[in-house]
Amino acid sequence: MHSVQLSFQIVPDLSVEVYINESSKITTLEVPALKESNDINQGNATQDNPLAKIERLSDTSAIIRWAPTPEEQKQLNSEGVKGQLVVRYDVDRESHPQQILVNEGYFVHFFAPSNLPTLNKHVTFVLDVSGSMFGKKIEQLREAMTTILSDLRPGDFFSIIIFSTNVQVWDPENNSPPAVDYYYNGETIPNITQPELSRLSVVPVTPSNIRAAKEFVSRLETYSSTNIYGALLKALDVVRLGLNLTSSNDVLYESPEPMIIFLTDGQPNQEESDPIIITDTVTASNKNASAAIFCLAFGDDVDLDFLKKLSLRNSGFARKIYEASDAAIQLQDFYRQVASPLLADVSFNYTESQVEEGSVSKTHFNTLFLGSEFVVTGKLKSTELTGGLTARSPNGTTSLPFGPDIILDICLPPTGEPTEEHNVTNASFMERLLAYLTIQQLLEKDKVDSPPEVNTTSPNKKRALELALQYSFVTPLTSLVVVKPNETTSADTEKEKGIKQMYILVFLCDTANIPRSGETNETTSADTEKGDTTSPDFGGVFPQSMSASQGFGGGYGGGVGAGYYPSTGLPAPPSLGSLGQAARPSFVSVDMIQGSFYEELPEGMSTLSPTPGLTIVPLSSLAWLNNVTSEAGITLPTNPQGGDEVLQLGLNQTNSAFSECTTSLGGSGHCRHLPYCALDVFTLNVTDYLPFFCRIDTFVGVCCPDSLQTVA
Repeated sequence: MHSVQLSFQIVPDLSVEVYINESSKITTLEVPALKESNDINQGNATQDNPLAKIERLSDTSAIIRWAPTPEEQKQLNSEGVKGQLVVRYDVDRESHPQQILVNEGYFVHFFAPSNLPTLNKHVTFVLDVSGSMFGKKIEQLREAMTTILSDLRPGDFFSIIIFSTNVQVWDPENNSPPAVDYYYNGETIPNITQPELSRLSVVPVTPSNIRAAKEFVSRLETYSSTNIYGALLKALDVVRLGLNLTSSNDVLYESPEPMIIFLTDGQPNQEESDPIIITDTVTASNKNASAAIFCLAFGDDVDLDFLKKLSLRNSGFARKIYEASDAAIQLQDFYRQVASPLLADVSFNYTESQVEEGSVSKTHFNTLFLGSEFVVTGKLKSTELTGGLTARSPNGTTSLPFGPDIILDICLPPTGEPTEEHNVTNASFMERLLAYLTIQQLLEKDKVDSPPEVNTTSPNKKRALELALQYSFVTPLTSLVVVKPNETTSADTEKEKGIKQMYILVFLCDTANIPRSGETNETTSADTEKGDTTSPDFGGVFPQSMSASQGFGGGYGGGVGAGYYPSTGLPAPPSLGSLGQAARPSFVSVDMIQGSFYEELPEGMSTLSPTPGLTIVPLSSLAWLNNVTSEAGITLPTNPQGGDEVLQLGLNQTNSAFSECTTSLGGSGHCRHLPYCALDVFTLNVTDYLPFFCRIDTFVGVCCPDSLQTVA
């Protein structure tokens, strides 16, 4: 599924064209009604979009045209078009479960088998029942767990741990409600010591055990504090117990894949509250358990960065669950993404003499789940590519050789010619895909390896920033702002203008992102309401002109949605999942191909207001400023000879326009003192500010877009 986020005023001429070109046969293609709600179960989700015209050019290509007239736009929304235009399609996966596409000296290797038996698993659910989960959250958790328990398969094992101040491990023979530890009518209820773990804590999936577990979760209540530290360490004790039981001679089961699904809505405040200590201790304890830890951050009060780092260091990933009417469905969908492990410890091995050293993206992956796909790309130094894949399957270690028989041609959508004004690269699709995956993996490695304080000079971030700027990708280190061609300045007030025509093209190529039968890939409120501003949000091919873009693929095993670009509030593409698994990467570019044509606005309306997502804010809004400020001045990694330098803030300087400059977003500007042009796009991190940096003698400056009215 691919979506284009639309948010426009009513215009006389609005057109969206989606071009699909695949190497495999397109088996299904549909365009549902415009998605205007954040909820998964939107009422019109199954209806066709009557304004979308689908033209099948061949078995492997198609064009979708959506061009509502002004009257049809008003019928959709009287204030303008708002929502997601969604295109769903699938290709013939059975004929090509594995493909290697080669073009212009680069290769991309897709691996998505669907006919493999499923590995048995031991899943340990660690559930927060602290006081902050009271009300709707605990109701949605009960509902979601009831459905998830029904999805467990014979041959699997499961454990349930609930925590507040205390940590309690459930077993079927002790199906009593959780012990409470809060003040009740002025009387302190004493903490209850959890008995030693027994083999009953590792529960095989049987009808009777599932019924008992559902009864237990249906009576979950909330109380007291949030002991994340104790809960995670207890979960690892349970994992080790499961490994010992299933490997003993008296239990005739294969050793299951251990995984921990950890859900919380708060921050640690019991036993140990320091996220760094918790992450380090849990990671060290997990070395002899080897459990993948998947974290669910429920609501807005969670330290999502902490949970992301915890997951990344323990072979998992973190996901935010938004407080909305569909939160229970979000939880269920998350579980389905990891419910069916097919292979573990997967390694791709290519013949060394055939690939350029250091050019290949990540080649080792923890687990392949049903419905997901591994993508490896690199640069060739020969005309051949051979090698093999090794992995652990239900039948033991599996080896799968690959060679010329799976190499296919790739379609190349047009990238356009490079322009001096916008510095758009004319690199091939394959080269851009390699850069995209490299950036993603550099940022993940930086998140795992870097210290908790802001790290602006790490080699990983520096290299990721270089690639992002070279290939025009929007990442947490770069920003995208939509600006008007021939930007209006304070001197250009004679003609105030508005959008008359908008034309958008989208290219989808070698993309397979529709869930298999029985799975879901719907966009949730987690995708559309707010987006994840801390994960990489990469566009397709991003000319730094007036453009927006759908990202490569649809995110790790999950839905494609429109979040918001970091620090801008602009519609954003989804990010590729943190395990390196995703729907098949697609080349998608949404550009104002013909530019924007203008007509005069009603008298009194001004184009001098800040461009959406680019607003001048008070200097006090820069959260990072105190971290780089000392008595000597502001320390920044901007020394022309390399390293740091100390500059002054210029609080008492006049607001003057100094040297002309070109902003990192491609527009014209002038260097101004930072206090007079602090922008909302760099309020959170100093790395967001550096692309705007300029120097005014010994003072810190900003390349301030001319379209903005600066602080007086």
